[in-house]
Amino acid sequence: MLISPISCNDTNRFKGMAILLIVLHNFYHVLPQAPIENEFFFNIENTNYYLKSVIDSFSPISITSLFTDFFSFFGHYGVALFIFLSGYGLTIKYSSKEFSNIEKIHFIWKRILRFWKVIIPLIPLSVLVKMIKYGNGLWETQTDHIGEYLSIITFTQTLIPGKEFVVSGPWWFFGAILQLYIIYIFSYYIKKVTGFCL
Repeated sequence: MLISPISCNDTNRFKGMAILLIVLHNFYHVLPQAPIENEFFFNIENTNYYLKSVIDSFSPISITSLFTDFFSFFGHYGVALFIFLSGYGLTIKYSSKEFSNIEKIHFIWKRILRFWKVIIPLIPLSVLVKMIKYGNGLWETQTDHIGEYLSIITFTQTLIPGKEFVVSGPWWFFGAILQLYIIYIFSYYIKKVTGFCL
């Protein structure tokens, strides 16, 4: 059976759904009584609490919690869906292309510049928020965070145990995506040299 490839329009629709999952997850999982998700490690108590909340939500009073609890518990899978679709798109776009070493470096450098356009303007904004939050204690707080800001700019915070959520939660995504781009280029090279797919 021949499976047709996902079109660019389909990919954009799926990415839109993934973004919606992530947004709703980040909104609902901070609400009181929201089930705790198994995002980084599996815990049967979290699953049991979610299943109990599903059963409890069938009463007329709390039918809306069925919706909110679903996105709270499962919404983080939007990240995995988004990463899968990005990898799929890269593979379709570049699988038949020949890359020179210079083009590989340019491929990564272009993405670093694209991420820096977003990250670098946000760092002063983050410092401003900390100025408002910490007031006179700002200097002590900022000196603690200089290394964390550097790890964000260098895309290395996901390589440091316990530092994936430094400064603010979503910053880890930039480092993870860049590292996946590097893995993609490495896999592409292995396939071209050996014919073996990782």
